[in-house]
Amino acid sequence: RQAFQVLGLLLLAITVPCALLVVNHPHDRGLHADGAAEESPALKSARDAPPVSAAEVLTDPTFWLGVGVFGVVTSGMKGMVTNLAPFAIDNGMTPTAAAGMISIYASAGLVSKGIFALISDRISPRILMFVSLGGFGAGMACLTQTHLGFNVMLTGLLLVGLFGGMMVGMQAFLMPRIFGEHVVGKAFGLMSSVTMLALMATPALFGLIYDRTGSYAAIFYAFAGLAAAAMLGVMAMRLHPRKQSTAGEAAAVPAE
Repeated sequence: RQAFQVLGLLLLAITVPCALLVVNHPHDRGLHADGAAEESPALKSARDAPPVSAAEVLTDPTFWLGVGVFGVVTSGMKGMVTNLAPFAIDNGMTPTAAAGMISIYASAGLVSKGIFALISDRISPRILMFVSLGGFGAGMACLTQTHLGFNVMLTGLLLVGLFGGMMVGMQAFLMPRIFGEHVVGKAFGLMSSVTMLALMATPALFGLIYDRTGSYAAIFYAFAGLAAAAMLGVMAMRLHPRKQSTAGEAAAVPAE
């Protein structure tokens, strides 16, 4: 309770000055996408184009592919971490040690953000998504084998934190590339609203599976399989705005 009170005060102290520093459009400060010296013709025409409606975003197949790909990872992480303490205690840990596992998981997520910042501009986004999904799925698979010992559980936890955390960064990284910089707010908001349903459901689902089976293994296996299935979605995802011309793609979007 005290930790949440401190967190609330910190958010209040940080959010207000940050909000005052927000810039609505990078070009207002002479900055352009991907470090370009000036705004590309494709982006300029997109900025001047009529607003994209929510219906257009929701009827875009890539939107739903993104919901599936990103939703699998974020909902799996949410379900796992909210049940991590009882899961660890069920595997013979003390409550104090279980709390330590949550800290280790959070630290892995923090490290993943730094790794993503270092490599995201150097590696194809599609390859990064494959790697992230593979690492996340491997972590979930490891968590089905905790009877083999603490090291297996720790390995699974680190894999989920590291690679799942990279996928969280990937969502923000790709949204402007998929929908265009002037639609990203609407698209991101709609996608977050849809995936929120999965985020709300998985904590209870993990607990329900444990209550019915006496183990979390089934749900961990399920998310490992979903991560593998999501790789098929990655292959089909479009990584440029829907109505962008071939010439515009070459000018505005880095090669995958």
